[in-house]
Amino acid sequence: MKRRLRVVRAFAVAALLWPAQVLGQEGGHDAWQTYMDAAAAAAKDGDDQAALVALSAAHATALQTEPKGARLRQSKLQLAIVNTLMANGPTAQKFSSEFKTMAEGPIDARLAPYLDTAKAFGDAFEARMHTAPAPKPGSPNLAALLADAAALEYGQRVRLLRVLRSDDKPALAWALLDLGGAEYDVGRYDAAIADLKEAIRLSQDVERRRQTLHAASRKLAPATADETSAQAGADTGDWLTLNAQVKLAYAMYRRGDLMIDQTPDKAAAEYRELIALLSDILGKYADLLIPHNDDAFLTAVLGSSWGQLCRTALKLPNVDRETCKREGQAALSTALSLYEAREGADGPQTVFAARLYAKFFHQIGDEAGAAELEARYPIIYGDETADFGAPPQETLQPAAQIAAPTPTSIPGARVIGTKELWAAAKARELDGSPFLLIDALSGKHARTIASATRVDYAGYAGAFDDDKQERLRAELTRLVHDDLQRPIVFFCQGVRCWESYNAALRAEKLGFARVYWYRGGIAAWSDAGLPLE
Repeated sequence: MKRRLRVVRAFAVAALLWPAQVLGQEGGHDAWQTYMDAAAAAAKDGDDQAALVALSAAHATALQTEPKGARLRQSKLQLAIVNTLMANGPTAQKFSSEFKTMAEGPIDARLAPYLDTAKAFGDAFEARMHTAPAPKPGSPNLAALLADAAALEYGQRVRLLRVLRSDDKPALAWALLDLGGAEYDVGRYDAAIADLKEAIRLSQDVERRRQTLHAASRKLAPATADETSAQAGADTGDWLTLNAQVKLAYAMYRRGDLMIDQTPDKAAAEYRELIALLSDILGKYADLLIPHNDDAFLTAVLGSSWGQLCRTALKLPNVDRETCKREGQAALSTALSLYEAREGADGPQTVFAARLYAKFFHQIGDEAGAAELEARYPIIYGDETADFGAPPQETLQPAAQIAAPTPTSIPGARVIGTKELWAAAKARELDGSPFLLIDALSGKHARTIASATRVDYAGYAGAFDDDKQERLRAELTRLVHDDLQRPIVFFCQGVRCWESYNAALRAEKLGFARVYWYRGGIAAWSDAGLPLE
């Protein structure tokens, strides 16, 4: 979701006004002091960039006038603190290390929390960036690494704020918002939900206090009350709360999805709470949401949440399936209409809403409704047709690159899409014959496509003459009852999984005549709302 540019104080004013005697600083009002005063004033006004510029100027002045003096040490200390609170890990580490190097004698104990956090912040970032062998820019490996580093950095930032500025609720709320978002990105949904709920609570506390103070000012001087300032404060509070609630909704949706199969009762409770949250957001913040189409997006998520609740109704008698169907269909129909009116039938967000709507129809068993949407809109599930530019190959993909993007075609086999495979699954035959569906994804995984047979070594890298090949020959021959003409469909996780590609190549080499590769895999099947077990 697009987020308004927010004003967050980047560091504590108190830290900028650290007592001079701690660092042995002499008095005197000159250029350096002017820059430091300007930095403190900017911080007080909430202009973090101006404060950073002023501090940098003070640092440069001290380098020229006192290259080994207390003023340079203080400049480095403040820059370490500023960059830590602004989530600039390596820069924070640099200034912290330089300050410690310049220290004359033991460092004052009051400085330890700032310096230790700044150093840990930078060290953690560097450590995370070196835990994997030189990933290429844009690769999933690097993206995951950066997301993990961001979560760790924001965690350090929140811990520092709790010590340094425990009474600054707006700054802490924004930091928790960033931390919760980072935790969501790396799949730590429990932690994300806890931090986002705290951010919402702090934001609401700030908003209640603002309203109380504004009401008091109106009583004291109704003719001179600063309405513009009051509205700006309200807008800032609204955006903070709204951002936190939206991120909370994302995290709750994902956590609920992980619960559905094992603990449907907890999933149902999660989705009921989520539905109430989304309804509240849409009711309170329409004016903020509509300009960016976010009202349509959240309405679509609301409909999908009803669809997820419908899934729990299959196992829980206390969930009203008819209500789920009625409310979910109403929300998704509204979202689709909003998008189509604003960007046309081929717009990306319109297709997104249509895909969610088709998934909902699959979930409730309305195949006619799903088919109508799939015929009307260019719906693609799980990016199964995405072209990454990877060339098809006749050799097995090495284990080190097993999670790389896959080609769009495969020698000796036919690619099959989600819609065709679902039609075959319902008919129980593919191209006129009963078929075998093989899950080639290695390792333990909670869910797979309904009726699939797991053969976790089928996509082993190796070679076509290794022991896995002979083992696969025996297993497939047994499963097809010696019928080499029987269609076999291989799949794994999705478009960035080569194990099903390898398995299809192996089967073709073994002489099986009708080999299919379901490139979209579990990800596309799940994206379509089709049965998993």
